[in-house]
Amino acid sequence: MTEILTCSRTAEQRFSLVIVPKGETFSKLIELSQHICQRKQAEYKLGEISLPHMTLVQFKGTLAQAQEAWKKAANIPVNFEVKLREFYISNVLENGKCYSGFRVERNKKMQICHNQLLECVPKNMVNGAVEDSYFPQVTTALLEQKDYNNLDVTKLTSAINMEEYYFALGASGEHWQFKEVIEKRI
Repeated sequence: MTEILTCSRTAEQRFSLVIVPKGETFSKLIELSQHICQRKQAEYKLGEISLPHMTLVQFKGTLAQAQEAWKKAANIPVNFEVKLREFYISNVLENGKCYSGFRVERNKKMQICHNQLLECVPKNMVNGAVEDSYFPQVTTALLEQKDYNNLDVTKLTSAINMEEYYFALGASGEHWQFKEVIEKRI
């Protein structure tokens, strides 16, 4: 196991089971996020606050509970096609901010994987959309709505795909950004 500097073994924290893109895709997503967030106050920015990823399950618990979920997930196949669809900017949240990112085409193998991973975590610990309401996406930023005005990302988004990735358990931050890898399966 990797040494974890930000996780306490006993305090409740946020964790995520995710897939992380490999190679050039990892770098391109960070580049896109940096472009979107340039000279802006971002609460969610790839490369500084978060690693590029697509969430499968989010949950709260202790590090020991997160590691137990990881052990339970050991035999679950995480090998499905990931098709990034259109770039999106979310509806305005109560705090006046919007998320941006890529919608991911949900497919049967991905949904089965998500449902099986949900069974690895006690239901009272799970956060976010689950089962049929699961919304796969790759988030790139969280900014005020006005900061997205006149944003042109066409050149940066056209060449991004997620053909290669690895499965990971990681520590998550206040906005469920994936901050660090705790365990991974390549």
